[in-house]
This record gives sequence, structure tokens and C-alpha cells, in this order.
Amino acid sequence: ENVGLDRDGLVAMALLLGSDYTEGVANVGIVGSLEILSAFPLDPGIVDETERIMGTLLQFKDWVYKAKSMQRSQRPARRQ
Repeated sequence: ENVGLDRDGLVAMALLLGSDYTEGVANVGIVGSLEILSAFPLDPGIVDETERIMGTLLQFKDWVYKAKSMQRSQRPARRQ
């Protein structure tokens, strides 16, 4: 309640941070996980809690992969 997350938000946060059940995301701490959940909020229109949580985490994953792909494509070609 102090961090402004409901139960599903706390579960998503635990998955990002890591727990007994998941490794978490490297270099993501409490503040980072709150920022991620703020940028990729849980969709209240999705009734199933697992789908709601995983939907948010998959959106974040897709964003990370797109950002990494863009970085790779913007690197200058190596000289041989």
C-alpha cells in the first residue's frame, strides 16, 4: 500500500526484482521496478490476473528488445 501497488502490482514487482521463483531482471531494483510498472501499467480490462501481470512484463520485454535492436542498428560499421 505504501508503494501504491495492489496485489497484482506487487507480484509483478517481485517478478522484476527476483524471488524464490524467478531470477528477476538484472540491475533492476525497487525504484527501477516501480518506474517500469509506472511506464507499463497493468491493464484493468484483463480479468485473469496472470494474463494481466504477464501482459505488462511482456510489454516491458518487447520495449527492451526494441531498444537494444535500435542501438545495434545505429552503431557505426567496424573497419576491417
